[in-house]
Amino acid sequence: MSTKLEEGSSDANGGIDDITARKFPIFRSSGLSAGDFVHLAAAAPAPDLTVPEPTVSPLSWPDSQMPDLNDAEEDVAPLSSHTIAAADVVDTTIPGTPFDSTVGIFYTKVFLEVLLKGNSFPGHVLFGRNKLVTN
Repeated sequence: MSTKLEEGSSDANGGIDDITARKFPIFRSSGLSAGDFVHLAAAAPAPDLTVPEPTVSPLSWPDSQMPDLNDAEEDVAPLSSHTIAAADVVDTTIPGTPFDSTVGIFYTKVFLEVLLKGNSFPGHVLFGRNKLVTN
């Protein structure tokens, strides 16, 4: 059985195969049915282009992707998920490049890490619309 998921073919999910590969042995040894394991791990991948990419400002997200705005902590939590992620395939010469300036610390500096537009990117990749072009 392959550990590669269809979700990995989504542009925004490049590089998740390593995560999947780590979960598969846990599934095999867990004694859970595949359905129970999937239910516990994640019910289904989001359809492509429905999860905002890092370059999309939260201020421009459609209502369906915005938090409820009733609870400040709940509103900021989805925006802070970038603090524990890394990129393996954006620029393959520097795998594991963090999406955040303080790797391994989950916090909610939304402005500094999400809204503030940077002027450089680690590595040597130029971004085009929905494509990566190596420089």
